[in-house]
Amino acid sequence: MQKHLGEQDLPVFAYDITVNIANGKILLGAATSSGGNVTDSIYFQAEFLR
Repeated sequence: MQKHLGEQDLPVFAYDITVNIANGKILLGAATSSGGNVTDSIYFQAEFLR
């Protein structure tokens, strides 16, 4: 049986962390899905700090 996010009996890990997000872009029509459909692309850089 496959578990999905939000179902019971899944481990939960919580801790304090700082994440910097930079250079975010939404590129309309810039990608193609595996099924051949044109899709948008979301790009960003993430820096994980302690």
